[in-house]
Amino acid sequence: MKNLLIFHAGALGDLVNTIPAISALRAHFTDAQVTAAGNLSFLKILRSAGLADHAISLESPGMHALFSEQNLPPRIEEFISNFDVAVSWIRSPVLAGHLESLGVRTAALKEDFPPPPGSGHVIAVMNAPVCELGIENIPPYPRLEMPAEVTVTGAGLSGIIVDPGSGSPHKNWPAKRLPGRPGV
Repeated sequence: MKNLLIFHAGALGDLVNTIPAISALRAHFTDAQVTAAGNLSFLKILRSAGLADHAISLESPGMHALFSEQNLPPRIEEFISNFDVAVSWIRSPVLAGHLESLGVRTAALKEDFPPPPGSGHVIAVMNAPVCELGIENIPPYPRLEMPAEVTVTGAGLSGIIVDPGSGSPHKNWPAKRLPGRPGV
């Protein structure tokens, strides 16, 4: 296989929980060029960690057509036709249909997301599309190996990064437990 396309439009927490599956894809398709399509702000993490070779925004001109039943612009058809396999963490039968109609082997998230409470860890849901391809050697937890020169807004990264927020207040880390607070 030459080219693998990953679709991931989730926020940071969703992306982190997908890292084991993306790591397994990279390990399985060792010679493939991996392109990630989604929110560039987050996909740059995959590039920095060596999990993707290229990252493109789903807001790029013409990409919206992948999510509508209209004919794809020739430029987008040509772009998609360069891929052998696509893995999508975007639940969209229209997207999957376009990919498959262009001859791209496609595995996609089919389960409810987010999973209902009590149904297990979200990583198991995020692994499903990769398992659909027959890949079973998936790491049990997210791990990123970042090169020393990676920076975020000019500050070097080292140690553990904590993002205390989320799109759902019940998932947020309590402010009183953040580093630098008494008792932490």
